[in-house]
Amino acid sequence: MNSDAASLAILATRGVTLARGGKTIARLPDLTVAAGQSMAIVGPSGCGKTTALMALAGIRAPQQGTITVEGTDLWTLGRQTFGWQRNAPAIPSTTTSVSKT
Repeated sequence: MNSDAASLAILATRGVTLARGGKTIARLPDLTVAAGQSMAIVGPSGCGKTTALMALAGIRAPQQGTITVEGTDLWTLGRQTFGWQRNAPAIPSTTTSVSKT
């Protein structure tokens, strides 16, 4: 990847390995996603798609390698940057009524 591509990358991975219990469970390809680009993660059941998405979302730390968002290491940004809270309820605590008029 050249420096121009690096400066345009909204998301990039380099040498990312994911592990559970000390055992490598997935290796992500080096990739660069620019603003406006789309990316799909596909594969058979059990190949690590959810684990990869968790790492890209900042929920699971990589065993090796780096994940950057706009050139900044994801793990230096912190979960609060993305609004993540550990053990946050999946259902909103407030409700909104919509009335038909």
